[in-house]
Amino acid sequence: MAKVRIELKNKKGEKVVHENLDTTGKDYRKALEAIKNLNNESVKMWDQLDIYLDFAVGVFRESKLTSDQILEGLPSEKVISTLDGVLAQVMGVEDNPDPDAKK
Repeated sequence: MAKVRIELKNKKGEKVVHENLDTTGKDYRKALEAIKNLNNESVKMWDQLDIYLDFAVGVFRESKLTSDQILEGLPSEKVISTLDGVLAQVMGVEDNPDPDAKK
């Protein structure tokens, strides 16, 4: 099972880590569904954000994470990349699959 985590800041500016160490096949299926919806050419950018948010909220259901907590806890320039990373973690995609790759 995939280990999925997201780091956010709370209203006090403190780092809060949400984890799901027990993802399931259902989470994987939801990831595939999200990818299908994200790749639909008629989906607007604001709808893409909602797809990402709905997926992330579902993955972190045990910690009762909300869309507002995600949006308020991430810098604007990192919202999509962070949510895409959550999707990738559920799918089992590594951040850097080539350990010899230069950063």
